[in-house]
Amino acid sequence: MLFRVKSKNTDIGVPPRNNLDVAYSLDNDSDNEESLYEAGREKSSLPPSESAVLGELDISDKPLAAPSWKVLLTTIVVVWAIGFFVQAIGGLLWISYGLLTGDYLADGLDREDITSVLSTLPVGLMVVMMFIDWCAAMVICVFVMKRKYRWSIAKTLGIKPVPLHAFRDGLIASFIGFALMALAAPFVGEVEDAPINEVMFVNDENGDPVGIAFPMIIAAVFIAPIAEEMYYRGFLFPAFRGLIGTRGAFIVVVLWFTAVHGYQNAGNIFALSVIMSMGAMWTWFRYKYDSILPGMFSHFAYNGTLMLISTLAIRGG
Repeated sequence: MLFRVKSKNTDIGVPPRNNLDVAYSLDNDSDNEESLYEAGREKSSLPPSESAVLGELDISDKPLAAPSWKVLLTTIVVVWAIGFFVQAIGGLLWISYGLLTGDYLADGLDREDITSVLSTLPVGLMVVMMFIDWCAAMVICVFVMKRKYRWSIAKTLGIKPVPLHAFRDGLIASFIGFALMALAAPFVGEVEDAPINEVMFVNDENGDPVGIAFPMIIAAVFIAPIAEEMYYRGFLFPAFRGLIGTRGAFIVVVLWFTAVHGYQNAGNIFALSVIMSMGAMWTWFRYKYDSILPGMFSHFAYNGTLMLISTLAIRGG
């Protein structure tokens, strides 16, 4: 089915600009979707009086403009810099506390003293720092896109209502993730060197795990699904999509998401394969439904179930 896009000024005899008097196909394929995406970008350069309408579908529902490489990379660098800054502040505060309450100052201070203090950094403090870090990152992304490209908060973070069957698809994706993890479990084994293990478990006096630290459950089940979906799928996917296309953005976001989790799992290829598969499904939901909500729901379900299974396995063992 075809609709014709016309400038509103055409009705009063003013010649249309930028060749807005063109037809766009609304078939559900990627090429036409890209055409509408580009139409949305073109519209953003017009004054409000010449905003285009597509039948009853307002093109403004599509991204108004894609950030340039300079803006996008600068935003990413600032987000990462804020993360390092927050982590550094938290670490310095804990080092100061450890040094002031210990015998280090009387006996002299060396590098091993600082390392030993950092090794006792409470998992609760880490989670608080992570929460502050992600909040600051979202504020930066929203500020930049709102100020330079007129993106709303919902558009910047990919928050858009979806039909109920989208959440069903998200739940199915979670079950697929469980199946993949079950298949990978014999090959993953116990990754003792994984940094995540140092803060994830609560150990008894013999050093044996007896449960999962409550702050880690909060981080994994609530903070991570919200923050990661907003940043990777909500912000980065459409930003890269406007620069390198849908396929390029899909690949970049999935690989980036996987690489970030590589450190936590000590680079275990089987664990990373599962993470990459889940990241690909969540990014597909972002593309299919133009919303992060199905992927976020699936992320909640997947992480929450893993925490539950891990807790039951520890207590049962």
